[in-house]
Amino acid sequence: MTELVNVGTDEDPVLDVVFVHGLDGDPYKSWSAKRKDSFWPEWLGRDIEGLSIWSLGYDAASSRWLGDSMPIQDRAINSLAELQGHGIGQRPLCFVTHSMGDLVVEEMLLHAADGRADYTTPEDGDRDLDLYQHSARLIAHEVENRLSATG
Repeated sequence: MTELVNVGTDEDPVLDVVFVHGLDGDPYKSWSAKRKDSFWPEWLGRDIEGLSIWSLGYDAASSRWLGDSMPIQDRAINSLAELQGHGIGQRPLCFVTHSMGDLVVEEMLLHAADGRADYTTPEDGDRDLDLYQHSARLIAHEVENRLSATG
């Protein structure tokens, strides 16, 4: 099962931030300490204006003894559909990933870039490409900023 949790959205967001957990993770516990008020995606929203912050949850058991999961390619298609259903990818996008979450996001971007997702219509394919292009521009911009700061 895929769950997309809206952590917080400003009135006029300019950036979507999606947290994607890894193996045996959870959309809340993976980004929290044991003490109260330690959910750091919420902290990000309090510290930086203009964000729409989300946490993606999905079954990612490391063993059948611990629960269910699905192949990464299928999880990526399922997650991409969930993000699109909430309008994520229509503005610049940033993923914060951990462990297997990185692999899921990488596969989502590959599907979006070359239109491999089976559920897409031609119109959806355009949105998929927008998702990929926004992400690629954001990553390139961040790399450029870090390089200029160190050079």
